[in-house]
Amino acid sequence: MEGIKIGSQRTLQEPFGGYYYCCCDPGNGCSHNMRGGSIIYNVLGPLPTASPTSKPTTATQSSNSLACIQAVINVTTDNYPGETSWTLRNNCGSAYVVENSTVYSIVNKTHSNDYCLPPAEYIFSITDAFGDGICCSEGLGSFSVKYEGDIVASGGDFGSSYSKTFGYCPDGQSPTLSPTIDPDQPPCNQTAIKVDILTDQFPDEIFWTLTNNCGNGYELLSPEYNASETSQKNYYCLPSAEYTFLIEDTYGDGICCSAGFGSYSVMYEGATVASGGDYGSSANTTFGNC
Repeated sequence: MEGIKIGSQRTLQEPFGGYYYCCCDPGNGCSHNMRGGSIIYNVLGPLPTASPTSKPTTATQSSNSLACIQAVINVTTDNYPGETSWTLRNNCGSAYVVENSTVYSIVNKTHSNDYCLPPAEYIFSITDAFGDGICCSEGLGSFSVKYEGDIVASGGDFGSSYSKTFGYCPDGQSPTLSPTIDPDQPPCNQTAIKVDILTDQFPDEIFWTLTNNCGNGYELLSPEYNASETSQKNYYCLPSAEYTFLIEDTYGDGICCSAGFGSYSVMYEGATVASGGDYGSSANTTFGNC
């Protein structure tokens, strides 16, 4: 720590982001956090020698600690664990992936991962390569995400994928949306949402809903699709809220790739929040905040 002034903070940048928390040698009066990303040293000066009966005060404990929010991700695999994977993404500032799942290989096993995360907005995304989720056709798998002691995402029967946004960016940072301007989007003074469906050879099998999860909520229903292998875009101007987009295929083979190369995408405030095609019977994604 030579050459760093007492009371200062020094950040050493490394290739990846994320944090976990630990301490330097307290005899040198410093603390640091690191997790393959930044290493931050807080130089506090030599610590006073406490008497055997003294206890650290709340103020002392606070000055030597950094903000940390506990998160727990639990995944119980189904009969095909290798099909399941997930990511946890920090969506503030220059967004980055904080954590990835390991390769699951044991059937019907619960995997629990605990993390200490900086305050931020996060996106949890879980996928199933076959498109039938982890419940209930091939076992009774499930997942849950706990953040600040609350369950913010859970399920199992999610088709190809499921995503959930939670938390808030600290002051001065904004969620990363990478907005795209669509010249066909009508003017909107609320939240612009676009649903784009490219049908397969059986368009009448496609159905979707968009549900507002805040307050009493409400549900939008898809139009009828009659033209095969045709793109149809629908635009909506809705209040800012948490929404769940659910797309279904009545035959159970999605809209790609056995009977054409259909696809779907959902844009929310200029950013793509859901997309796919090979989703089996259904797929759903949750995005936004109440």
